[in-house]
Amino acid sequence: MLLSFVAALALAAAQSGDSLAVPVGSLVPVRFLSPIKSGSTRRGWTVEVQTMADVVAGRCVAIPAYTQILGIVDESLAGWFFRHRGRLHLNFQIVQTGPADWALLTAVVDDIEWLALNLVDSSGLIRPAQHSTGHRLLGGSSRFAVEERILTPLTGAVAAPVAVAGTGAGFVARGPRVEIREGDEATLRLTSPFRLAADGPCRTVLPLSDSVTTPGLDLSSLPPRTTGGNGAPADVINLLILGRRTDLERAFVEAAWLEASAGGLRSRVGAAGAVVLGKSNKRGPVSPQRLFGRTEDLAFERQGLNARQRHHVRIWAVDSNETIWVGAANEDVGVYVTVAKPRITHRIDSRIDGERDLLSRELEASGCAVREGFVRIPGCPLSGQNSSGEGFVTDTRVAVVRLRACRSPP
Repeated sequence: MLLSFVAALALAAAQSGDSLAVPVGSLVPVRFLSPIKSGSTRRGWTVEVQTMADVVAGRCVAIPAYTQILGIVDESLAGWFFRHRGRLHLNFQIVQTGPADWALLTAVVDDIEWLALNLVDSSGLIRPAQHSTGHRLLGGSSRFAVEERILTPLTGAVAAPVAVAGTGAGFVARGPRVEIREGDEATLRLTSPFRLAADGPCRTVLPLSDSVTTPGLDLSSLPPRTTGGNGAPADVINLLILGRRTDLERAFVEAAWLEASAGGLRSRVGAAGAVVLGKSNKRGPVSPQRLFGRTEDLAFERQGLNARQRHHVRIWAVDSNETIWVGAANEDVGVYVTVAKPRITHRIDSRIDGERDLLSRELEASGCAVREGFVRIPGCPLSGQNSSGEGFVTDTRVAVVRLRACRSPP
């Protein structure tokens, strides 16, 4: 009812004359501002998302980055017995164009990060994956299909009893439901053209500076890579954060990232179990790496479908006053398990620049930071392997983020 009323007001306030038009089918990158779970989030509830990039009409910005879009839950069903899957359908209706101004917008979900493309149809209906026996054995996701690259599966001696025992129970079990977490990024697809009356001069997209000045900081003194526990070169430094520790921690909280656990024995055993079984572990530990002769001062993460997938970053203070920080950000996309030498190792997305851009964008979207551009640390390679043998490629740019007092994003 609230959305229908606001939409009517927006329609009544529409002006004739020059306008910005975004064609039907255009894609809008967004992040969810609140969690949704099919069957628990009821039909008719309001859904809030935030745009994560400028939406352009021609050469003009029609919808700025970090703008709020509201929608409603059209369908929300939990999983039923005999493995019938749940369903979730979201219908987005209006976009905020000013402090008290709204405009009509119609869109549906096109995809969600970590979601297999075949699990959302052209109408925006989202279904979770129906797990196969192999997925149940290795702890398949209860949300969506996931890119699981298990190189060395568990041995047949262990697998067979589990598979047999799980067959009967799995047949009558409830099917999975759809779950979207706070902070999850997604893409909306416009189902009708979006038009907005032109107000003032056209604003164009300005690229970030590729050579930010850093007074008081000698970039040549910064190591371009961390060192792993085995002494080999590990992750690439791809983030430079300027500001106090308290502001840094607040920015990650507002961006829906959680601080990783300290990594004691109990924490690591629990994390290993969550990875093997495909369970959730929102504050799982990260393997320690070294920079400036010490392990990371802080580590944050945002979990994916389960403990096998996550965005994460390790952070070190550069100065004794803790006002300059460097970080190495990566996305874990799966795991592999070795039996000869028992070990569970995360696989990373080799395109590490994408994680750098995602994290810097989400810190800015939190309203607690501003992206200033990029710098380069001398000696950073264009490609290579980390200390676990995982390959990476990069353009060697380091994103510069300046912290500020938290407020509504621009």
